Amino acid sequence: VFAGLCMCLDQPSLSIQKDVLTIMANNTLNITCRGQRPLEWSWPSKQSNAERRISVTECSDGPYCKTLTLSKVIGNDTGDYKCLYRDSQAATTIYVYVQDYRSPFVTSVSDQLGIVYITKNKTVVVPCLGTVSNLNVSLHAKYPEKIFVPDGKSISWNNKKGFTIPSHLINYAGMVFCEAKIDDESYQSVIYIVAVVGYRIYDLTMNPHNEVELAVGEKLVLNCTVRTELNVGIDFKWDYPSIKEKRATIRDVKTTAGEIKKFVSTLTIDSVSLSDNGRYTCAASSGRMNMKNSSYFLIHESPFIHLEKMENVVETRLGDTVKIPVKFKGYPPPEAKWYKNGKAINANHTVKLGYALVITEATEKDAGNYTVVLTNPINKMQKRHTFTLLVNVPPQIGENALMAPVDSYKYGSTQALTCTVYAVPPPSTVLWQWQLEEECTFSPQKVRSGANPYACKKWKVISERRGGNQVEIKHRVVTIAGKTKTVSTLVIQAANVSALYRCMATNKAGSSERVISFHVTRGLEINVQPQNQLTEKDNMSLQCTADKFTFEKLSWYKLSAHVSQTPFGGLPMPVCKNLNALQKLNDTVSNTNGENVTLELILRNISLQDAGDYVCIAQDKKAKTQHCLVKHLTVQEPMAPTLVGNLENQTTNIGETIEVSCAVNGIPPPSIMWFKNNETLVEDSGIVLKDGNKTLTIRRVRKEDGGLYACLACNVLGCSKAVAYFSVEGAEEKTNLELIILVGTAVIAMFFWLLLVIILRTVKRANGGDMKTGYLSIIMDPD
Repeated sequence: VFAGLCMCLDQPSLSIQKDVLTIMANNTLNITCRGQRPLEWSWPSKQSNAERRISVTECSDGPYCKTLTLSKVIGNDTGDYKCLYRDSQAATTIYVYVQDYRSPFVTSVSDQLGIVYITKNKTVVVPCLGTVSNLNVSLHAKYPEKIFVPDGKSISWNNKKGFTIPSHLINYAGMVFCEAKIDDESYQSVIYIVAVVGYRIYDLTMNPHNEVELAVGEKLVLNCTVRTELNVGIDFKWDYPSIKEKRATIRDVKTTAGEIKKFVSTLTIDSVSLSDNGRYTCAASSGRMNMKNSSYFLIHESPFIHLEKMENVVETRLGDTVKIPVKFKGYPPPEAKWYKNGKAINANHTVKLGYALVITEATEKDAGNYTVVLTNPINKMQKRHTFTLLVNVPPQIGENALMAPVDSYKYGSTQALTCTVYAVPPPSTVLWQWQLEEECTFSPQKVRSGANPYACKKWKVISERRGGNQVEIKHRVVTIAGKTKTVSTLVIQAANVSALYRCMATNKAGSSERVISFHVTRGLEINVQPQNQLTEKDNMSLQCTADKFTFEKLSWYKLSAHVSQTPFGGLPMPVCKNLNALQKLNDTVSNTNGENVTLELILRNISLQDAGDYVCIAQDKKAKTQHCLVKHLTVQEPMAPTLVGNLENQTTNIGETIEVSCAVNGIPPPSIMWFKNNETLVEDSGIVLKDGNKTLTIRRVRKEDGGLYACLACNVLGCSKAVAYFSVEGAEEKTNLELIILVGTAVIAMFFWLLLVIILRTVKRANGGDMKTGYLSIIMDPD
């Protein structure tokens, strides 16, 4: 450590103990350097050496001593003269001015042209060094011509450095030079060409980027793209695993577009091997700015597919979005094809396919077995995996979808309250609860605001029957329209008490409930005429019948349509308590029959607005309390017949059976007629019409059954028609018919022959020998 310190401090010594030395031109410069180790000299220009004006000689008085001699010095010899040790950086320097007023600027060896490189937003130095320290120097720029003089701030001249000026002042110029005035004479430096250069690298990108996979033998192509400002030069350097083997070829190109310059260096390996596995790094340098990026190449020995562990059963909720990813490793990326229950599926607005199956707003129809088949495009290797998708459906109580019936129930009657629950998976059980009607409070104000009018807090389990009706619960599982549903029925053996009943169903997807108002009345009854489904423009009547000894003041009301359609959070509304929401109806007829009094409400030419809840209110003669019955009416809008699907042309063989259906919708239900070749088709031998003429069956088809068949469906709003052509192939089998006729003829002939023989034998017994001869003659006579 101390030896190194001594070497640093032990600098050579010069015979001239000055930092700056000034001599006149044509004189001789002599400087001696002494030290402790081998020495050498350096000087500013090799021109003097080429002219053999400079020499370095050993001193005679010591081993480590050298003398530099420069004869006939000129202005261009101005500069640093340095003596240094050969084995270290320890040196001693003296700056020598060679004053030559005929050549005040130091010139280059060529003494012709120089180049000044200008960088945007930087300060530039024009290297017009001076042989005289106190020159009055200005900078001239062309074209257009401008002159710049030192201002003591951003523009200055230094004889050792040159002329310093901001680059933006001369970046327009094609050339610059320095000029000095001595005794009214002007002296110019060499001319410098102005070269505007940039350095800024905007970005460096690799393509392909990140991890790239290849198989042995494939071609590797990697592009390194650099975007820079204009007038920038880029030097690319690559580093990659097999760089020592020199198996890669590199090609560089550059393009310019607008204010952007683009350089692209492409590395190519025609046939990769396992040794090419690893990271590939591209470095770019503009001289003042560096940037690099890399990509990783993973080289596989051969193409492959490997499935990772995946779940077999996937569950989602109705209406949710489900994503089923395929976990695998493989090269090259395999082709993915999806199948549902063995059939290929295509992407649509709700189903997206790829390395993941995405189903938005899942429905029950989306449930099933989904199989993904991955196929390697090179060696056709296949891997497959099957997912079972379960779409869990929260409980849906079918009766909730209907308008809640508010019909009252007759005292003492047996009633059944039903909750039909559909859920996937099915609920483990359906729970029933109840509470007395009087245990709930009711607020008409909440009805008007659309809020739940009930405040019920004392739900009881159905097994707690004290004060309530005698009930029995029955559960059964049924299949309706292909769906398995749980039907839970609460059987009320005798309707004695008004109450509220609630059924609740729960599964892993959610829960649902239905609240049923069970309002019991005694001595009141409502009948509807006609009893079939009502449609617009029908005439109908509602008959409210009461015991005339018990009730009086019968009247008809209708519940406000606004109130009846207001949701109550699942609780139906007891309209008998909501008298403020009732509208009195006057189109009534009253009559007395025996012990009963009937108030009939007649509605003619009904419309959709007539649908709703109708209330019959009667007053108890003794208690003066009001009792009511409610009947809900549904009115359907007439609809012209529409065919569901079309009849299809059919080809059949003689003797087979044809059956076609004419599925039609319409209100009122349309009547259906069939035609063959524009003639009305009626039931006949082999022709059967059933299901209200919806289904046509032709048995034991014959040749003449072929033709154009039409189905015509009509109701009061119009008709709809569908046609189909039936073709019958094959020939009529006449052989069997002829055989039957022939056999029948033979049987008849035989019958008559036997009959004749019997008659003759009878005659023979009666007439003895005469008959015998005659008999024989008949037998023997060939005629």
